[in-house]
Amino acid sequence: MIGGAIPAGGIPVEVILAAALVTAWPGGLALHMAAAALSALLLLTALDAATQAVLGRSFLLAFDLPLAASAAEFVDETYGIAAAIFAAGAALGALLAYGLIAFGLGRIRGAAQRGGWTVRAPVLLACGAILAMQLGHRIAPDRVEPVRFVSDRSAQTLVSQARAIAVRLADHSFYRAPAEVPARPPVGLGGADVLLFFLESYGRSSIEDPRYGPAVVASLRGVEDVLHAQGFSAVSGWLESPTLGGQSWLAHASLLSGLRVDSEFRYRLLLSGERRTLVGDFAAAGYRAVLLAPAIDRPWPEVAFYGFDRTYFSWDMGYAGPRYGWVTMPDQYTLAFLDRAERRRRTGGPPLFAVTVLISGHAPWTPVAEVVEDWSDIGDGRIFAAWVNRGEPPQTVWRDPEKVRRQYVRATDYVIDVLGSYFRQFGDDRRTLVLLLGDHQPGPIVSGTGAGLDVPIHAVSNDPDLLRPFREWGFVDGMVPAPDGGARPMEAFRDRFLTSFASEGEKKMASEARDAAVQGD
Repeated sequence: MIGGAIPAGGIPVEVILAAALVTAWPGGLALHMAAAALSALLLLTALDAATQAVLGRSFLLAFDLPLAASAAEFVDETYGIAAAIFAAGAALGALLAYGLIAFGLGRIRGAAQRGGWTVRAPVLLACGAILAMQLGHRIAPDRVEPVRFVSDRSAQTLVSQARAIAVRLADHSFYRAPAEVPARPPVGLGGADVLLFFLESYGRSSIEDPRYGPAVVASLRGVEDVLHAQGFSAVSGWLESPTLGGQSWLAHASLLSGLRVDSEFRYRLLLSGERRTLVGDFAAAGYRAVLLAPAIDRPWPEVAFYGFDRTYFSWDMGYAGPRYGWVTMPDQYTLAFLDRAERRRRTGGPPLFAVTVLISGHAPWTPVAEVVEDWSDIGDGRIFAAWVNRGEPPQTVWRDPEKVRRQYVRATDYVIDVLGSYFRQFGDDRRTLVLLLGDHQPGPIVSGTGAGLDVPIHAVSNDPDLLRPFREWGFVDGMVPAPDGGARPMEAFRDRFLTSFASEGEKKMASEARDAAVQGD
């Protein structure tokens, strides 16, 4: 794109077009239009690079702009005054870029005005010849040697943006339609409680990257020991998340809805439709469905779509301790509240389906709390003030990628250790199926480039029968998934889960439907 070195990519084609424009039409309007267009492409390049660094994907202008406010808020809460200084510098940089581009084009325009068509004609012919050579190479790349002095990467970027819009618009009717997998409420669970935990930024890299794996695997083995002592067993596998580095709600929506929700556009389409999710599936089986989302600290319109019987957001959870930067409360407090508000209170009534979002693994991964050994000391959370000022602040940590990675390991270890302590403290005789899964891989600064989208999923239960379907899916015993285990798309989980835990009659109907489809093919 703009600014690429000539040997690596050549002069950007848009610069040649701009030069041709101000030469053929040397008026002030043309100059400012060309300068504005080049500045906009430069900004798009910067946004694309930033999105690649954080989310491991390209920036989609038409769909990512609504996220700007949330991104700015996260940066402000994490970095404070440093973020404001950076934003001011970026704005000044954009104005400076526009000024420099306009100055350069102004020199070309001035030469064209002074020399008339004696200058304009050769310049326009040269620009036309360059573009024709580039086009000829694109049409027949094997006919001539590659043209190295022209780059059309910006043009390709604009084409990809247009294609993304076309694809998303084609999604419109599909994602809003009520069509869904056949209704198969999970009555085969036999009334066992189901606790579904999303673990922030917990991906395959956490386990298999040599920089993090040894520490994280040791913590997972420690959880295995706790589970065995409490009469629980675990099996583990892999899912493929629809996102990387952020936008956790896309993963939550994909798993619960059974659709691949990999963009904010698809997410909004889903919410505007009538598709039933796992929440409704459990309700149809007679469950009480609750959501614990401690990161939500303002009204959340999505609650109407999902239809939980009860939601607990940050203001509902009685937390009186300090915020841990972006993290509103440590995960240990969230788990203690879940047990206090839902599990221990119920002496009868319907079984529980609880979706809980654990957020201590969220960037910037500092500060990190410690595990409170005696859970009765947690109270209203003020005890967590003891660790909130320990360690380096985000402004310091994020200047050094190695420090970022060390903090990531600390935060991930904390979440796993808290879960082990939770099982040790609250394991009981009630039949329970616990599902622990990552929402997405950490960003490229931690996972590296090309790390993929896989996340671990662990199924834990004190009833071996509840783990049998997961073994049939290919899960392996223990808390560490098989290194060579394949990953199913996260959106495939709902259908597979409902089929496995449907009634025997519904399983038979589903099997007959699959057989009929195979014969039809």
